[in-house]
Amino acid sequence: MATKQGFIVEISEETVLISRSDRTTFAVERRQVPEEAKTGDFIVENRDHFFEIDQEITRRRELEIRQMSETSCN
Repeated sequence: MATKQGFIVEISEETVLISRSDRTTFAVERRQVPEEAKTGDFIVENRDHFFEIDQEITRRRELEIRQMSETSCN
């Protein structure tokens, strides 16, 4: 079975909506995601079927968004 991973696009009290690279989405229970997770974080499912934040991918995406924002303002 393939590892579930993607960017968090929405967080509610009970579920977290995640967008995959192919732009499809899936939902997981809030309890499976770290408490500190936020919209925009990239998360990866571990073998226990819980999710971990991939700090490096999250950081790179934030940098890309910041650069695109600065470029569009100039």
